[in-house]
Order: sequence, then structure tokens, then C-alpha cells
Amino acid sequence: MVAMSPSNATPARRTTGVIRNVLAIFGANTGARIIRFVYLVLIARYLPPEEVGFFLYGMGFYLAFVPLAIFGQPTILSTRIGRTRSDLSRIVNHSLTVHAGVLLAIATLAVAAAIVTEPTSRASLLMLFVLAMAGRVLVQWIRGIFVALEDAVWIPRYEIGFRCAEAVSGTIALALGGGLFAICFFHFAFFLIEALVSLRRLTTVDGLSLGLGWDRRLLLRIFRIAVPVAI
Repeated sequence: MVAMSPSNATPARRTTGVIRNVLAIFGANTGARIIRFVYLVLIARYLPPEEVGFFLYGMGFYLAFVPLAIFGQPTILSTRIGRTRSDLSRIVNHSLTVHAGVLLAIATLAVAAAIVTEPTSRASLLMLFVLAMAGRVLVQWIRGIFVALEDAVWIPRYEIGFRCAEAVSGTIALALGGGLFAICFFHFAFFLIEALVSLRRLTTVDGLSLGLGWDRRLLLRIFRIAVPVAI
């Protein structure tokens, strides 16, 4: 559980927390990139080029929507939570309401784009990538809260662990004769599992009562602040 608010920490402790956050994010990103590179090499060994190409296309398809779906919430959380811990639940819950609404809208847009632009068989596979986007964006939102609380040391363990699990599961499935659907499914499944596990961790934060916030003025304020950040 998080024991200290960033606003109550001494300058030295805040500096240490920032350094830990930076190192944690750097380690998570570096480890994930290495794992993805090795995994893609293995995928290319088992699948024909056109299926490898579609997998990469599917990744690019949903990653194009991710910045819009995140909607600047990690930046807003880091600035608002960094000021005070007393309104933690209020800030997080209203951010969650905005985040959920925007994510639903962007996911709907992605589904519509897949249906309109792709044949039925490919559009069905792209649905798995849209679900992966939802899980990935939720993970980023949760991480934004912990970064704001200067408690990001666990992030590399989750990022590297779940990416390893995806790569190992996908490689085993390919070795056993599984095809493109298998690796698309595992990509979605492990982001969903990571999102659920991260959400469970979020519920253990001291002083946070997680839910949806419905104060119209605060929702509009968060939305107005988020628009230029997201753009």
C-alpha cells in the first residue's frame, strides 16, 4: 500500500521517487522491446509472410488509436495527484469516468473502421486488437496513478512478466500448429489479464475508494484540460 503522498514528501524523498519512476519506466519499456523483438523473430519463423504482415498491421491499427484513447489522463493525474493527496479518490474517480467514456467512443470508432475497411475475416481478427487496445489503455491509466504517487517500482515486473507470458504462450501455440488467430488471441488475453491484475493492485492503494465520479463541473474541467494534451 502507498504510505506517503508526494505532496507530503521531503525534497530529497521526492527526487528519489522521481528517479525511481524514471528507472522503472525505462526498464519496463526496454525489457518489453527486447521481448517483442525476439517474439516477432519467432513469429516470422512459424507464419507465412502475409500473416506476419497482418499481425504487424493489426498492431499498428490499434496503436494508432491508443493516444486518443489515453486522452492525456496520465499527465492530468500526475499534476493533480502531485498537488494533494486529500482529493485522491475524487480525482481518480472522475478521471476514470472521462477515461471510460473516451475509451468506449474510440473503441467504437476502431470497430467501425475495421468493419468498413477490411473483409469480414480480417475485421474479426481486428476485433481482438481493439480489445487489446482497451486493456492496454486501462493499464496505462492505472500506471499513471502509481507514477503520480511515486510508486512505479512494480511496473517493470508486470510489463516484462506479461510480455514474456504472451511470447511464450504464442510461441508454444505456433509450435503446436496454431496460426494467426492464436497469437492475436494471446496478445489480447494478456493485456486483459494485466489490466485486471493492475486494477486489483490499484484497489489496495491507501486512501483510495475506487468508483465513477459524476461531478459535472469536474468532469468538464478534466475534459477541457485533456483535449490539448491528447492532441
